Amino acid sequence: MIDKVSDKLFFKLLQTNVHQYSGDCIDEFYQYLISKYPDNVFIKDVGWLKFKVLWIGIFRRLLRYFKPRILLPINKKINFSAQIGPDLKMCIPDFFLARQNYIYMFDAWPRFHHELGEMFDLMNVKTVFFSSRDVTYHYQKNTDSICKAYWVPEGINATEYHYLPYTDKTIDVLEFGRTYKSYHDIIVGPLAEARKQHLFTTADKRILFETKLEFKNALSKTKICICVPSNITHPERAENISTMTLRYLQCMASKCLIVGIMPPEMNELFDYMPMIEIDSENPGLQIMDILTNYESYHHIIERNYQIVNEKHQWLNRWKFIEEIIKKEI
Repeated sequence: MIDKVSDKLFFKLLQTNVHQYSGDCIDEFYQYLISKYPDNVFIKDVGWLKFKVLWIGIFRRLLRYFKPRILLPINKKINFSAQIGPDLKMCIPDFFLARQNYIYMFDAWPRFHHELGEMFDLMNVKTVFFSSRDVTYHYQKNTDSICKAYWVPEGINATEYHYLPYTDKTIDVLEFGRTYKSYHDIIVGPLAEARKQHLFTTADKRILFETKLEFKNALSKTKICICVPSNITHPERAENISTMTLRYLQCMASKCLIVGIMPPEMNELFDYMPMIEIDSENPGLQIMDILTNYESYHHIIERNYQIVNEKHQWLNRWKFIEEIIKKEI
């Protein structure tokens, strides 16, 4: 719930305990907001809502023929929610009970934008903040929703990560999350032949780390982390959308060198090259050369660590979001 009192904002944050929404990106964002507004978090179990809101027949008919906005009696409530994907069931019924609602949205692929625009209008969403620059541009260009859209990149709580001295790092190369299979298949041989410590998922081990603490500890010990956007690893899902995800920032906060493919939007976020682009001609030779000359990349790692702490934490992202909300209420 947000009221404007003495220029302060008080939030009702819609959070769910359903596992599918407990991704690191939302967890870290909400951890920051909870620390900032400890008395204004509403944890909501939406497990009983088995349907997908975007496909509710009655809503679709209302939207198609009448294009209504459900405006119940005026109150001072303003809701804020973070979402992965287009399923807005967590916002029911709260968004119908307020006229100013705000959403931060990850993975809002273009195929969902028409339906999302309709639902935003129906559910009184005043502004949506997308984690992807290209998603934001596509939404602004291709929907006629009255809901405004802004690009706010993913962020991190950098102080929650740690690192070991370079001489104590024991994991040479780490591949976690989505795998760039064609690249992996090329580098796995040379790394194994050189007896380098190379961690990656396999058919027998889909989950490398059971807890987030194990994951953070592994990152702290890692020299090189492979980061490739989903439009390369899963193009059928990402629809040519290339975006900087949390993994890039996690590597920077843990003093890992990033090797991979840089999403174009990162050119707007960094005024230097923060990673090593994959050499498509000789990727195996490249990865071995980087490990052999790892000391020559320390300056990039150190600069990334400094910049991520100064400019790419959730507290930085929230300042922008907060200013937009203040202007609109």
